[in-house]
Order: sequence, then structure tokens, then C-alpha cells
Amino acid sequence: EAVVAALIDATAAQPGSLPMLQFTLRELYDRRMDARIGRTQLEAVGGMSGVIARRAEEIHEELDPESQDASRELFARLVAADAGSVVRRPCRRSELSERAAAVADRYVASRLLVADRDSVTREPTVEIAHDALLAAWPRLAGWVRDDQRWIVLLGTITSSTRVWDEGGRLDPDLMRGARLEATLEAVTDGRDLADTEREFVD
Repeated sequence: EAVVAALIDATAAQPGSLPMLQFTLRELYDRRMDARIGRTQLEAVGGMSGVIARRAEEIHEELDPESQDASRELFARLVAADAGSVVRRPCRRSELSERAAAVADRYVASRLLVADRDSVTREPTVEIAHDALLAAWPRLAGWVRDDQRWIVLLGTITSSTRVWDEGGRLDPDLMRGARLEATLEAVTDGRDLADTEREFVD
């Protein structure tokens, strides 16, 4: 009964938390002892937020070093950082490298990312499934802190590339001035771009 009460309280405190509750219940079910789930299991996974962060870290640790780099690349595309706040944003699969797409599939299989389609183009997309991941996973918080300039710039590159590509690749839609200089500097530093984004920058 204490577990039920704790889960209800956590669910009521966060809007849109039913998918997170579903994820937590699945994890708790896997840890049941003698067909029962007690406070010990709930505390072991760190509550609703903790269970999501723990699972994300487990997946990351299972990846080889190159795939771990691709994981960081992936999540840079799945968040938007602006005015001190971090929110999730969908990413088109066509904007991911082959390795980042494979990493995304691992997180989708664990229900930490959601596979969907763009409402306009119907292109396949991926998106962070739970807002709690943004706050509860220390590794992701560190990436966002260290890569904030790049995340903001990448959002600009991605949206500008879409306008340019979908509008017929016209010269007036190209980057100029400070934005172009910042983009070229980031790309020179080894940041990854999708093929269409690189065509846009070139």
C-alpha cells in the first residue's frame, strides 16, 4: 500500500506523467520478490524519476565508446536549450548519423525515446519520452551544460536547413554573417551534421 500511495503522489505531482508511471511499474514488476513489490524495490530504483535515469545510464554504459559519442550527438538533437530552460524536441531520423540512429533504437526499445512521424512531412522522428529524463539523468544534464552553445546553434542550423531545403534551396535562405561564422567554427571543431545540413552549410 505504501508503494501505491507513493506512486499516486508522484504521478499527481507531474503533468503528463502516466507514461512515466507505466515505465516505473514495468521496472518494478521486473524486480518483484515473491510476487510482491515493496518499498525496498521502489527505493532501489530511486522512485519514478530515478528509475528512468538509472535505465538511461545503464544503456549508455552498455555502448561502445564510439556509440557513446553518438549518444551525446543524439541527445543534442533531442533537446532545446533557451533562456536557462531545457525542453525536449522531436528530431527527424534523417537528421541522425547511422550510428546515432542505431543508438536511438536502443533507447526506443527501452521506452526512453518515442518513435513517431512528423505531423506535416510524415517523416520518422524520435523524441524523449519523459520530461523527467531531462532533470533526473546527471549525464544528460552535464552534456546540456557543456554543449549549450552547440545545442542552440544546432537548433538554428536544423530549422534553417529545413526552410532552405523545403523552399527549393534558394540563396536568400542561406546563412550569412555571424551565424554562418559560428556554424563554420563549430563544424571545423568536429561537430557532426546531417548530410542535408552539411550541403546547406557548404
